[in-house]
Amino acid sequence: MEEINTEILLTTMFKYGFDRIDPILFTYTLGKVFSNDEGITLEFPMDEPISASFLAHVTKEGEVYKLKEPQENMERWYRLHSNDTLYNYLDTLDFKRIIQRKVEKLNIKNEESLINNTLFSQKEISILLSEDKKSKEDSQEEPNEYVKDYC
Repeated sequence: MEEINTEILLTTMFKYGFDRIDPILFTYTLGKVFSNDEGITLEFPMDEPISASFLAHVTKEGEVYKLKEPQENMERWYRLHSNDTLYNYLDTLDFKRIIQRKVEKLNIKNEESLINNTLFSQKEISILLSEDKKSKEDSQEEPNEYVKDYC
């Protein structure tokens, strides 16, 4: 059984490619980690305080955690502060559905609102829009007519 805490989950999510992590994304991802049916045993004990090393690499603006430097400069820190088992599990998650739930929660109705919302990381936006743009090309819809029911 491997123990994870808030810091390890956040760091592993950064390593996975998120450049910002808000409470909604964190909570929905944490829920998936605990309800996993992959046979992976991860335990989230009483949480520990955030370390000075974490705070040296991550800033918190309001409730949103953001990296202070580009992700490509973070490999050494990732090796020390993330969890490979958790990373591999994140790779199996349907983040599109997690992000769609976040969009529903925030009542976002169009692409412009999504892109301009500071709670969404570039990875979240690309996960949502990559398939939507592909399906628009396939159906030959106008790109500006982006309104999708995320239910």
